[in-house]
Amino acid sequence: MASPNDIVLIDHQSIDRQKWDNCIDRSPNGSICIYSWFLDILSPKWQALVLGDYLLIMPLPIQSKLGFPALLQPLFIQQLGVFGTESISPVITQQFIDHIPHTIQLVDYHFNRLNSFSETRFVQQLPNLVLPLNKPYTDLYGAYSLNLKRKLKKINEANFILSKDGDALEVVNLFKRFNRKITGAISEKWYNKLYRVIESCSARGMAEVWIVKDADDVLVAGIVLLQSVKHKRIILNLIAMSDVGREANAGAWLIDQFIQARAEDDFVFDFEGSKHKGVARFYQSFGAISETYPRYHKNWKIFRFLTLVKAIF
Repeated sequence: MASPNDIVLIDHQSIDRQKWDNCIDRSPNGSICIYSWFLDILSPKWQALVLGDYLLIMPLPIQSKLGFPALLQPLFIQQLGVFGTESISPVITQQFIDHIPHTIQLVDYHFNRLNSFSETRFVQQLPNLVLPLNKPYTDLYGAYSLNLKRKLKKINEANFILSKDGDALEVVNLFKRFNRKITGAISEKWYNKLYRVIESCSARGMAEVWIVKDADDVLVAGIVLLQSVKHKRIILNLIAMSDVGREANAGAWLIDQFIQARAEDDFVFDFEGSKHKGVARFYQSFGAISETYPRYHKNWKIFRFLTLVKAIF
């Protein structure tokens, strides 16, 4: 394996995208969200740390905050970090951190589930929930909470129409309209990026949009699922419900319908969260199991203080 001295910073224009994507293809912790084309949409000027001939790689979504260069986690990507075919020890993770440009003093960055740390001073473990689908549906359903089973029984009696070929823009707009209480304020720029990245995945056969409409042909719920066959992982990228859909638990019914369709597949269903307690309980009701990933944050309190000072003055 190459030595730590072979870790180099590569600017956006100089990244070899074919080698980058090949590395993600082969990486056991690879993700659809780390392909170069995905990053290009959500973090257009991203840079990279690369070991050797793309043996190990780490994306750097660098941006400016209050005039300071900052390494910040983009919206709609849960985990970044170090990827590759080589074993990634805590020592290697630290070596990549040591190669982050010293001009970057503000860091709020999520490593991935297979990255670990020996020094945890700047590290916080964040929760994720996943569900292996490699069992018969009867076994998967058996692990559902009693409350979820009761809800699904009522939903099955409702007059809802399922489509497995929904319109991504409709689902994004539904999410934008009804999910502000959970997500907070998200700018129109980020919603546009979200739609573009879903469309880019769809063009590659890596996205599905499932929706539910009522008897009047009104959209009440939708889910966007991003699938990487190479990594055997399906990501719940987006779940959106109207007030009617939320009251009728249409989102739960949609997820259950998808689980029924994919039961016994050798895939992991990744709920991507959540830190929000109510959302976490909802995902856990499907029998999802806990999985953590590290958040590395440095000088973030200083940035929040400067943001407050700027808002006051």
